[in-house]
Amino acid sequence: MASHSSLDDEEEYLSHGHPALYTSAAFGTDLGEESHDWFAGSEESVLHEDDGSDAEDARPADRRRKESTADVYGAVLPAELASSLVPAGDGGLVWHAAIVAEDFRSKSLCRADGTIKPRRPLPHARASDFFSSLSRTSDGRWCFTGVLNGWPALTNLELLSLSVKAVRLGRPYIKRLWAAGAPEKPAFPEGKKVQTIRVTLRAPAWSAAGYAAGVPGFVFWYEPFASRLAYGTRLLRALDEAAEAPRMAARAHVLAHRYAKEHESAKDKLVYHCAVLLEWEAREGVSLVELAWWGGLGGYGGKSNWYADKDAKRTALFSAMPGELKAPWRSNLSEIRFLDLKARSFAEFKAYLAEYTGAKKRFLDPTIACSADVRLTHRSQRHIFEYLLNYVRNDTHYSEATRNCQTFAADFFALLSGRHNVEPFSAVNRLMYKRHLDWFLCDPPPSAAKAAEH
Repeated sequence: MASHSSLDDEEEYLSHGHPALYTSAAFGTDLGEESHDWFAGSEESVLHEDDGSDAEDARPADRRRKESTADVYGAVLPAELASSLVPAGDGGLVWHAAIVAEDFRSKSLCRADGTIKPRRPLPHARASDFFSSLSRTSDGRWCFTGVLNGWPALTNLELLSLSVKAVRLGRPYIKRLWAAGAPEKPAFPEGKKVQTIRVTLRAPAWSAAGYAAGVPGFVFWYEPFASRLAYGTRLLRALDEAAEAPRMAARAHVLAHRYAKEHESAKDKLVYHCAVLLEWEAREGVSLVELAWWGGLGGYGGKSNWYADKDAKRTALFSAMPGELKAPWRSNLSEIRFLDLKARSFAEFKAYLAEYTGAKKRFLDPTIACSADVRLTHRSQRHIFEYLLNYVRNDTHYSEATRNCQTFAADFFALLSGRHNVEPFSAVNRLMYKRHLDWFLCDPPPSAAKAAEH
């Protein structure tokens, strides 16, 4: 088993600025070189085929291994154990990764010594590392049982296919090299001038419902003073274990802001992030609740604008975050974050906003769009966690047009305040807005409950 530490590379994968996540979500723009469509990448990874002939020049004899920087490779498990960790079945989250040849070099993806940089948005690994980490299940499936490219959450994944970009008669296409169910063992293509192939992997069915098996709900709660983070239905257990008396929500506010940028385009001026702030009855402290891209914090080093240590090499939030939450962000899925802030009052929070407002700071045009007393009869923190779990389990997707931070903020504020005339902050998000208070109050559909059981 090969193990490679990557703790000294916390900032290696942070070149895609977090504000860009929301701008890209709003306008469908690219996030950077590594998030471009795989098919549209460099020609160095294209297999050029002669019509009717597979003859290719041999690869160089010197194939010295350059190990990927990741937690674990070479982890081969017994068949029965692999079967239990990766049960057969559809429905789990699908992931793609780029597997590169031993002599592959790229300034953007490799360090000076040739090793792969950790935690790429599109995970990368050397062929020898990836294929040495495949375990065969008792029913004949092949599963990756290492830790892919230093992402702790990317482990125990069923291999579905290997693909390569190819060109025949001057026309590009995707060539399938191997597919699940094929009799031969999957392997990197030998004797071809191929530098990169794409692998398609699928997580177990429970991954569509939660961060871990048996723990449904893409919601997490971070307590900075206790350095504690709980997620999914474990939120309720964490509350039960807390020594403090239950908190009761007293007042709610909708916050909207743009992301700091020295030179804003016309589009930048239209992109607002929204969140809901909660004040508590007879208690100090402010909590912030936001819906955003799945993995937008775990995939970005725990660098949150809501905490002063955002620019630290390793943030307190990231240190408190378990490995299950550390994966590349997903722009088509959502998560809800319940963040206890360090501000002791709403006035202190507004002072924090003022401190970090400016073109070279974090926020632009921070606005409290609306405020109201919380009128819910059942308004304890436990009740609120139950509402949030229901909401995200009723619909896990993220949509720039119909389900995003602004639509959630409007829904959540309407639930808390009883003011059902509240709409998303930006006009563009009001066009297709449909209120969903039912998602807070109703159990998830049977399909979601079934996925959570597996």
